[in-house]
Formats: sequence, C-alpha cells, structure tokens
Amino acid sequence: MGPRRGYLYQLAAGAGWSSLPLLPWIRQPTLLLAGDDDPVVPLLNARIMRRLLPDAELHIYHGGHLGLLTEAAELAPVVDRFLRRDGRTVDVPRGDGRTVDAPPDHARRGGPSMRPGGSRSRSPRRPT
Repeated sequence: MGPRRGYLYQLAAGAGWSSLPLLPWIRQPTLLLAGDDDPVVPLLNARIMRRLLPDAELHIYHGGHLGLLTEAAELAPVVDRFLRRDGRTVDVPRGDGRTVDAPPDHARRGGPSMRPGGSRSRSPRRPT
C-alpha cells in the first residue's frame, strides 16, 4: 500500500489546495517550463501562472510532463539564459558542499564544455 498511499495523498492534496491566490505576492523572477503535450499538467495551468506571477517568463516546449529529462538539450540553454538574466552569475552546487561560479560570458561562448561522463568543466569559485 506504500506507493499507492503516497499517490492517493498527492491526489487529495491537489484536489484541496490552490496556490493561485498567493502567486501575485511572489516577487522572485520565475521561469515556467511547460510542455505542449503534457497529460499531467495542462498548458493552460502555465498560462494562468504566467499571468499571476509578476516577474514570470513562460517557455513552451514540444513535449510532455518530463521535459527536463526528455528535452534536456533544448531546455538547458533556456534555463541557463534565465539564470543569467540581468547579468547575474550562477552558483552551481557540485555535490560536495562547495559551489562553482559560471563565468559571465558563458552564454556567448556557446555554453560550458562537457567532460566525459557529463560533468561540466568550470573552475572553482574564488573567495571574495
């Protein structure tokens, strides 16, 4: 009953909770990624959120619910551009408790190079 119970709890939570009234209060820049063929969350949901979030950007991709996995090559540059919006730099967690800082001209160089095994080549962040 374990996984089934968790799924039932998710359905119950979704039926009884809505964050829509709170969205106008969120001031952080927000990127919404929505698939045009998502059987789980309709595209209309992302369009409504885009209207209610004060600083939201909506990117619609061709695909379904797991776009970050199935459309990663298309969506990674979208996420990267969003995170660098307004000249911001991005601290990327390394998995060992430290972070690395991507260089500001990262997007203009065509993205980070990939090492064998899929890890990105970036230099460690220097202390400030």
